Amino acid sequence: MSRSAQELDFSLRAEFLALPEEGRGFWILDPRRETLSVYRWTDVAYLEVLTAERGEQVRAEPCDAVESDVGMLFGDDGGGACAGFAPTPRKY
Repeated sequence: MSRSAQELDFSLRAEFLALPEEGRGFWILDPRRETLSVYRWTDVAYLEVLTAERGEQVRAEPCDAVESDVGMLFGDDGGGACAGFAPTPRKY
């Protein structure tokens, strides 16, 4: 994903999800870097609360009750999952 596409994707999601609800957030999966970034809505902006890469075990909100392998989000076999979460890949 190009830097401009990544910035556009983030800004569009931030605008779409910028509702003043406590606990509102989103995840960004970067397939090139094989990383997961987790953002939480605060009173004024989104705050990046977690960045992890393939192979790491995380408790990523809102699924922080379950420890999951980041690689699972990129197709690896692994334990843990967030009920109802199914990543939707986007091609640029």
